Amino acid sequence: MKVFNKLVFGLLIFSAAEVSIAAQIDIPLRTWISRPLVSPEAPCSSGCKHMRLTHNPVNGLIYIMGGDHSGFTPGFPQSGRMDMFTYSIENDVWKLEQPYCRTDSSPQPAGPDEVGWIYDSKRNVFWHNPGFNWDSASRCPDSDVRRTKIMSYDPITKVWTNENRATIKSVGITTGNARFAQYDPVEDTFVVFVGSDANVYDITNDKWTQYPLTGQSQYGLNGDDYTAIDLVGRKIYYIDNRHSLKLFVYDMDTKVFIDSVPVPSTAVVTKETQAHWDPINKVVLWPHWSNGDTAEITNLYVYHPDSKKWDDLPIAQPSGDTVKGRHSVFDPFQNVLMVMGPKLTNSPVFLYRYGSGSGGVVDLVAPASPTSLSAE
Repeated sequence: MKVFNKLVFGLLIFSAAEVSIAAQIDIPLRTWISRPLVSPEAPCSSGCKHMRLTHNPVNGLIYIMGGDHSGFTPGFPQSGRMDMFTYSIENDVWKLEQPYCRTDSSPQPAGPDEVGWIYDSKRNVFWHNPGFNWDSASRCPDSDVRRTKIMSYDPITKVWTNENRATIKSVGITTGNARFAQYDPVEDTFVVFVGSDANVYDITNDKWTQYPLTGQSQYGLNGDDYTAIDLVGRKIYYIDNRHSLKLFVYDMDTKVFIDSVPVPSTAVVTKETQAHWDPINKVVLWPHWSNGDTAEITNLYVYHPDSKKWDDLPIAQPSGDTVKGRHSVFDPFQNVLMVMGPKLTNSPVFLYRYGSGSGGVVDLVAPASPTSLSAE
């Protein structure tokens, strides 16, 4: 295990933080590697959709919550799963972190389907920003009251904090439309794109502010699309593949779209897009699928911000498995894009490495010590 004592986050330097970096797996470049879902604690045994995957830079695990799938514990509604899983790309190990219904009388979000699920590097917590949450009161005792609450999750204590915070409704947005979010560690905010606006939530001051983006996307933005965040370059990349068929570049400091680039001509209009920033190679990775049920990845588009050019890379899979997935995440420690989960059938997890290089110290940081949320 490598240990780094100082990580750089743009112009901010966080010292005294120690992050254990997992050994990097050995996989070939630009080749999709499949891993069968054989663990009894893995979700998606009969298909899944709408899950949210986020990397934890402290322990290197992928944290998975929400969505629609069969889950590990039978007998509960499959839509808006309330259990939580982790996955180790390094060791190919799944773990059920929290049962569908908690037994310790502590709170948890109700019916999370497509929601903002983001890692906060200042506090070493995850945030649940309500989006589309199912409202069935029969899921778990007393969980329905937290259906539209912003909540934080401590991965060390495994406890949720049920905070009385303003939701995106305060700026006139229905929470059901805010289905994806990014965390900005410089300004300590959430960023959510909905309609024709960037909606920014100030965590410390508990305040949402709306920044109009009128004229950049004539049909409006879709809050359930993944966005790719470049924390060092202070950019967020948003792919509108339904209406304007462009990639928009959002400046996190000025809070406007500063550029737009047409998507590749071979891209097919889809309901959702999955974009990820590769901080090792400094490109946007877009695993493109056209059919939501099969979620077959037909193209991997790679956007180069320096040249404003796209690559359309072939789908090479040596085992003969069809590359599929409606959920994805980039692990900078492993320098790997992970894709998983079609809607209707069980399918392997797929891993992809675009370029060589080691991760872990690029634009990710852990706090010197956990910050108490109640102290704010």
